[in-house]
Amino acid sequence: MNQRRVSAKSKFLTVGLSLLFALLVSEVMLRAFNYRPGTMDPDMFVKNDNVLLPYKLRPNYQGYCAGKEVRIDADGYRTVQPSYDELHVGKTTKPDRVVLLLGDSGIFGFGVSDRDTIASQLQEASFKKNLNYQIRNVGVNGYTSWNEYAAFSDYLTKHSATDVIVLYMPNDVTFDNDYFRIGQGDHASFSRNEDRLRRLNRFLYSHVYVSYLISDSLKKITTRIDNPAATVVFDENQRQREIDYSLEALKKLADLCKHRNINFSTAIYRDVAYEADPKGWLKYEESIERNLDRNGVKWFLAKSHMDNLTAREVRSSWNDPHPGSKAIGFIVKDLLNELR
Repeated sequence: MNQRRVSAKSKFLTVGLSLLFALLVSEVMLRAFNYRPGTMDPDMFVKNDNVLLPYKLRPNYQGYCAGKEVRIDADGYRTVQPSYDELHVGKTTKPDRVVLLLGDSGIFGFGVSDRDTIASQLQEASFKKNLNYQIRNVGVNGYTSWNEYAAFSDYLTKHSATDVIVLYMPNDVTFDNDYFRIGQGDHASFSRNEDRLRRLNRFLYSHVYVSYLISDSLKKITTRIDNPAATVVFDENQRQREIDYSLEALKKLADLCKHRNINFSTAIYRDVAYEADPKGWLKYEESIERNLDRNGVKWFLAKSHMDNLTAREVRSSWNDPHPGSKAIGFIVKDLLNELR
């Protein structure tokens, strides 16, 4: 009997050690192939003492966001690659136009590399078309209209621009100007109010790569991301105060640009939700268009990615609605048409 118990314990120990060894080997291989978990590093942000701009990107940050490498320049903006200077190396010409892109995670480039952001692809596309444009990226994850207004005001203290385009997202319709609660002492996706188990999960996802890979793979197998029954719930009457608040910031942005002789326009972004519920999405879209017209703010639609790709093709990853590199190529065409 004792021999059987010893034999069973030995088998369990062998299986356990084998499993642990397999996990260690997998972890080493993932790191060797430069795999990165699709998490967001809270150290990418710094608190800022401004109620309309409660946080910014950390200057000179180098790290990863949503599995992609991110570099932030000395001024706190995501780098554009290739930069204007890199494309015009050896030349002393100055840009004919300095185009500033304002927005949240869509402009920042959540889930894409530095070279694949809207700003970077627009910089390269304009160069290939012999357009002497310099593109700058002032997009930050979680920003809303008032954050963008404050970020632009901050930008103007050191820099100039000839053109400004704001990428308008549905989450701009809000009273909340501190999406990650950084100004309130929390840190991005790591909150003081989270329980220990949730904190442990986040720690494992960020530091034990194989745990994130296993979790993500299981979710991918068990989750349906293309739900034909999904609807876009938007009641203009109930959201009018939030719309007015958001568009007040855009109006101030437009007025500031007009005062400085800067061309200003708002790009209304068509989300992947459009494919599941075109009628519901267009109700939201038309509401924003009417309100922009009422406030005298110039706008255009950034929608060719949805005209040419499926929702799955647009996404930066299977479970992330942010535009991926392929979709961004179409968005850039919309922006270039507006600029030209």
